[in-house]
Amino acid sequence: MGYPSMFYPGAAGVIKGVFTDTAYLRDELLRIYSPPSDVAERTKVLHTPSRTPKQSIAFARISAGSASARRPLVLWAGRLDRQKRFDLVQQIAERMSHVDFLCWGDAVLDSAPTQTGLPRNLTLRRGFRSYSELPFEEATLWLFTSAWEGMPTILIEVAVRGMAVVASQVGGVPELVNEETGFPVVEVDNVDEYVAAVQACIDNRDLRIARAERLMAKAAKLYSQKTYVRDLTAIFACEN
Repeated sequence: MGYPSMFYPGAAGVIKGVFTDTAYLRDELLRIYSPPSDVAERTKVLHTPSRTPKQSIAFARISAGSASARRPLVLWAGRLDRQKRFDLVQQIAERMSHVDFLCWGDAVLDSAPTQTGLPRNLTLRRGFRSYSELPFEEATLWLFTSAWEGMPTILIEVAVRGMAVVASQVGGVPELVNEETGFPVVEVDNVDEYVAAVQACIDNRDLRIARAERLMAKAAKLYSQKTYVRDLTAIFACEN
């Protein structure tokens, strides 16, 4: 669990409160360290707010309305490091030659993968600076392949925009993307399961739109600036 695990046991008992960005992280800290009840009560979930207001129309609905004449398009973005599993993206693309994969990323912790031998239907670009650079309105779905996570902000931003999402069920991700709101992948090393989920998302237009709209509504409720201020205000009010 990285930094939270390093600092929680020494700090949680001497500060007034600890915020985590997922229920998963809070529960893991309490499970591992079994703090006294007063410390456990001061360990609270505070969802990271999106920087983007809720869309009026989900991008999943917009893209479905204009996709009949083109090949399915899958978007992926992330660090080109071991955690984000770009190797899985390449394997999925190799298995799905009828689908185009458009990806963005730079290596940060590990060596960048070679671009020689990439599947012909996969394009890799340097990391983007703004979400406005991404062709959400043309894409069929967003693919998320991370091997471990808390709650990645990129997934929150994608959800707020109403994209259909195929996502690995790691860390706090299931709190946002699950069977109701997306196309989850439980066996996160299993290429077959990713391929099946991506194909199911492509094949089921109405289901894809319905889940994306539920995802957008959930993200707008839990990860809005308004909710963040409300929850933070309530926490501080209890301390006074």
